[in-house]
Amino acid sequence: MKHKLFIFIAFFICINAFAEKKTDKLDNNKWNWIEGSDKYQTVAIENGYMELKANKKNKKASDYQNCAKTFCKLPIRGKDNYNLSIKCEVPEYNAKSIFTVFFNTDKKCMDDEEGNGTFSTAYIMMVGNYWLLTLPDGRVLKDKLPGKLKKADNFPFEFNIVKKGKNVTIEINGIQIFDDEYIMTEPCIGFMVPLDNSLKIDEVSVEQASEDD
Repeated sequence: MKHKLFIFIAFFICINAFAEKKTDKLDNNKWNWIEGSDKYQTVAIENGYMELKANKKNKKASDYQNCAKTFCKLPIRGKDNYNLSIKCEVPEYNAKSIFTVFFNTDKKCMDDEEGNGTFSTAYIMMVGNYWLLTLPDGRVLKDKLPGKLKKADNFPFEFNIVKKGKNVTIEINGIQIFDDEYIMTEPCIGFMVPLDNSLKIDEVSVEQASEDD
């Protein structure tokens, strides 16, 4: 009996040592997301969400500056394997709904006060139920999620990005859109919405081994 108990305890310790999951439920700003509001945009944590709203167009600004956006540095080692899960909602989902998810983003995004969008990043852009994946190495993939688009309030999206060695797998709402080699080293992610669009980020979680494999 003692032998079996020892094996169980050792197994439990190994499981917990292998994978450590960290979650930001967006009820505070513990991961130091960039927030800010003016007459053109609102980016703030409210009611358990990080809410992004692009209100009015600033004609003197670039297209990038017109967008509501936020970034954070994930509490992970960007060069090692990890699983990233993002849950968000589109408040008024329709064929014209647009938002972008940035990942493998370098730290310049956190200091881009002028809003030039000059940092290096991979991103997924959603336009209705169409997706566009753009990688800094020049690869561009696009397609449509299965099923007919239906207008809805607070339509949910879940993005899963898994890095394992040189391979990266990406899923949107359980549909795999990418499974190929792509080198990811940067731990920053971000979100952006353009004019007259909004997005609510519900939860971001990362899972990574506590020590190198």
